[in-house]
Amino acid sequence: MRDEILAISNNEEFDVIVIGSRKPGISTHLLGSNAESILRYAKTPVLVVR
Repeated sequence: MRDEILAISNNEEFDVIVIGSRKPGISTHLLGSNAESILRYAKTPVLVVR
């Protein structure tokens, strides 16, 4: 899923990517691997909602 989100966001013009996180906090140890990868590699700003 993360590869598709990153590919689409790189090919289209989005203002922000909004993703959900089931676990509290904004740390790579507390986010799921998809959320962490998107935060790390996205060229578009990312908003994580829990």
